[in-house]
Amino acid sequence: MNTQAKNKAVTKAPRVNNRYVQLLINHYSTPLEPIFKQFRLGVIAFGAGLACIIIANTHLLPSLTQELAVLIGLISIGAGFTIAMLAQIRLFISRILQFMWRDKF
Repeated sequence: MNTQAKNKAVTKAPRVNNRYVQLLINHYSTPLEPIFKQFRLGVIAFGAGLACIIIANTHLLPSLTQELAVLIGLISIGAGFTIAMLAQIRLFISRILQFMWRDKF
């Protein structure tokens, strides 16, 4: 696909007078590639946390070290899940807005 066809495929976001609404529009009208990278980062953090918990429970003896490893894994899982879900919501909202703006602008 050439650059001219790519430019036509990208929809233009509308301009509004309210600064905060414009910031939201700009946030959700970004290209999908950086948002997908954020989603991928969240999934990797989730997987690393899950692996940390599994390794800690299978290879470490019951001790404070095992509990700390599981805690680090749980924190990583929580952060990864949050990052991935926020990116997924952003992808979903940006796609809906692109479909709405495709016909209007």
